[in-house]
Amino acid sequence: MTVISSKPYTITAEATRIFNSLVNDPRLDVPETVKCAARHVTIQARHEVPFLPTPLKMTESSTALWAYLSAWSLAIMSARYGLGEETAVIDSEQATLYLLSFALVRFNGVPILDERFASRIAQYDTGMSSEPYRAMATNIYPTRDGKFYYLHGSLNATRILRMVDMPDSQPELTRDEAIVAHTENLSQNFDSHWLEITANERYKQAGTVCNTFEEFLASEHGKAIKDDPIYIVKQVDASLPAVGWPEATKGSGRPLEGIRIIDFSRIIAGPAVTKLCALLGATVIRISSNPHQTDWAALMFDGNLGKRDTSLNMKSEEGKDAFEALLLGADVIMDGFRPGSLDRLGFTRDYMRLLARKRGKGLILARENCYGWKGPLQHRSGWQQISDCVTGAAWAQGKFLGLDEPVLPLLPNSDYQTGICGAAAILDAVYKRATVGGSYTVDLSLNQYNVFFQKQGLLPEVEQERLLRRHKGELDFRHHDDVFNLLAKMTKFFAKHEPELLDPKMYAKAKSNWGEEGEVVEYIKPPAFFSSTRLFPDVGTTRAGAHRPQWP
Repeated sequence: MTVISSKPYTITAEATRIFNSLVNDPRLDVPETVKCAARHVTIQARHEVPFLPTPLKMTESSTALWAYLSAWSLAIMSARYGLGEETAVIDSEQATLYLLSFALVRFNGVPILDERFASRIAQYDTGMSSEPYRAMATNIYPTRDGKFYYLHGSLNATRILRMVDMPDSQPELTRDEAIVAHTENLSQNFDSHWLEITANERYKQAGTVCNTFEEFLASEHGKAIKDDPIYIVKQVDASLPAVGWPEATKGSGRPLEGIRIIDFSRIIAGPAVTKLCALLGATVIRISSNPHQTDWAALMFDGNLGKRDTSLNMKSEEGKDAFEALLLGADVIMDGFRPGSLDRLGFTRDYMRLLARKRGKGLILARENCYGWKGPLQHRSGWQQISDCVTGAAWAQGKFLGLDEPVLPLLPNSDYQTGICGAAAILDAVYKRATVGGSYTVDLSLNQYNVFFQKQGLLPEVEQERLLRRHKGELDFRHHDDVFNLLAKMTKFFAKHEPELLDPKMYAKAKSNWGEEGEVVEYIKPPAFFSSTRLFPDVGTTRAGAHRPQWP
């Protein structure tokens, strides 16, 4: 009788497999210099078996993408600085904590959810999301036809509440009472298909029926994007010459020194792209909220790390003129708003390419959305939770827990990992502009990432069973657990089961520009450690509108 043996599952082996698949993905057209650099990237793990209570390969995927980002970084550092055999080590525990970045930020040792920071958060909350009833308009609920639907109030729930015939405000309700009110309303009065079409087409608000991964791949939109890589870089205006590398005045040896990036995005995925670029040495200016636009300060504490922030009224001629002046001095623009937002303001890709041609130097036009950039749903707005529900990640989590309902993945995984994809794409485009010439477009989306992510498969059943046994009686996650409730539960989970991961050595420090003299922000260290340089933010973190709209 033949005995078939198999090696035990390890995070290092699986992350390495995913990393190698990225480096050798023909759709990404990775140059030989990067493939050579990839051989000098090492993955290490203190936890060799999965420790997150999920069947999804979050740790493995994040570690692999950080390795891929590091291979590009090493190749550019070699080209720019003539370094020898630089190496990089990726710490899988840090790569996991990266997925919890904003929730772990501290100011002078105090967590950001402490009541001392309530006033900072409230000043940007013009949509009154601090009211539990309005906040719970963003959640998964059962519907009258037996489906589950992700209702999303965006940053101001008024429109979606009116769509489902609910009052604008019920401040007397607790969180649990609000969940009951929304559950009863949707399960008794609305079908999932009506909700999805009405929200997205009539009210222009995000929302989706919760699919399995197989259902998504079989849909028309799934078929349109299922073969896309994690990002798509295309050369445009090939007549523009190669620009070489800018002067590296900071002297840190980071790959993006001298590169100027405009960040036109908010919440997590887009800001994560540019935050990573800032850690890699880029000079980043974020165009932030004007007084009429809601934002989440709790996300900005981490999302604005390494950036200057200027507030522009992009609907005024003065604001548009200031934005165009920034564009003329930029190397990259990252657009993470609803598809078509810049077009409606007069800054189409064609116009921005024209500006690049006018100055004789290529521009990288990066954009990120939820659904992807082809297929019948590409015009829709969306968020991390929408992508996790439409592509099936939420159903995978719910089934793992033994539930007949979808549950959001326990961390904002697709947001933060799309951020790594975007940073790698920008390195890719910057490298090509420096060596080949031209302007470039970069397209990435939460759904592109989520398809790649779920194609890696779930954890082996033996690992899933081990996790369920280890945490029996503790995994009280349900369909109505929103992102912030999940993060609160997961922070407690780490404190109980993996306390060493919250040790001060996992943190780095930077200056804070949030209005208090001498304040220091503490943030999770990047998981990539290079042999001759380190990744760090040049300007700490900052409140909205703290800087003038001009390059330093």
